[in-house]
Amino acid sequence: MENNFQITIESDDEDFAFSESKALRKQLQHQDFEEDLEVKQKRSELSEDEAGGMLEASIQILCATPAIIQVSKLVLNWFRSRGKKALMEEKPLKIIIKNSDGSEVVIDAAELSDSGVGDKELLGSITRLLKMGGEFIG
Repeated sequence: MENNFQITIESDDEDFAFSESKALRKQLQHQDFEEDLEVKQKRSELSEDEAGGMLEASIQILCATPAIIQVSKLVLNWFRSRGKKALMEEKPLKIIIKNSDGSEVVIDAAELSDSGVGDKELLGSITRLLKMGGEFIG
């Protein structure tokens, strides 16, 4: 079964959000996964008179079910380290992971550092969401 989902990086600073999404995309593309993984930067919707579309601070991921746990761990570890950096630089940072049925997990770096939520709980939430699978309609 293939799973298709979207990860969006949000920040008050759009350039920062975009650069962080590119960093996550590159890390996913260069990771050695047991299963094939397709990762691409999402483009904005085009109006009839536009060509190409702007790249967004979102990435689309298509992977086989066995790769979900690896993807979840990588995303969580990436966000933990980048979120700490963003907090030190006083740049708000959120990650939104959305699957094909519209279910999503939102992780806010500031709330994460204050809440004391453990990696095991977050990893479980991300993995459950991604296992819902299906084709992403976004």
